[in-house]
Amino acid sequence: MFDIIYNGHTAREFGVAITTRPSIPAPEKRGEWVEVGGRSGSILVTDDTYENIEIEIAMNFIAPRDRINQQFRRVKQWIQGVEHDVAEGINELRFSDDRGVFYKVKYAQVTEFARRTWRGADLVATFVCDPYTYLEEGLNEITMTAAKSNPGVNCCPIYHITGGNNTAGVLTVNSNTFNFTGKTAGIYLDTENGRAYTAAGVKLDDTVFGDYSEIQLRHGDNTISVSPGATFTVKVIPNWRVI
Repeated sequence: MFDIIYNGHTAREFGVAITTRPSIPAPEKRGEWVEVGGRSGSILVTDDTYENIEIEIAMNFIAPRDRINQQFRRVKQWIQGVEHDVAEGINELRFSDDRGVFYKVKYAQVTEFARRTWRGADLVATFVCDPYTYLEEGLNEITMTAAKSNPGVNCCPIYHITGGNNTAGVLTVNSNTFNFTGKTAGIYLDTENGRAYTAAGVKLDDTVFGDYSEIQLRHGDNTISVSPGATFTVKVIPNWRVI
């Protein structure tokens, strides 16, 4: 039976059935159509970014007559983000028939609720998602060499650098440099959120200098290196994604 997994829980755990397999809209590229003198038609001027997508999922459930509203509140809490009781999978939406990928949810809301019988109810949930489809394998920490080949579109990796206690180093990605100071506990460079921190979450923003967007990974082959190479070890959580 088709199911969804959201915030680490399946719909089935809440006694909820998905009534129809949802449609996944294609992301729309941001841009502006511009007329050019002396040229037929118009051209799209874009920065190669995309709009969010909205996934609507119709569901239903059955509960005792005197508990149906209570059950609805429990389901609503799960969807709208109150029951975050797991460490992993927060704000990630998965489908049981599409293994190996997930969607990053930015906002979720129950948009409809209707009691169809004295024991049954229908509801519709809307998930506002990042436009990309993320690959599960991209959540794994891999070697710098393995991360050089990006199977998807441009992505925002997290670099995990260890070694070089309080020693200055330079990470170079596709000829773009990023300066950091090594820590015994290691340093994470998060290119999506533009943050540097330790494994314990201690901020290290004042120990780095560079443009995080310049050390993201482009589609296809990339070059990644660190200097001095004998001092530091680099692992990468690539966060691979496709459109």
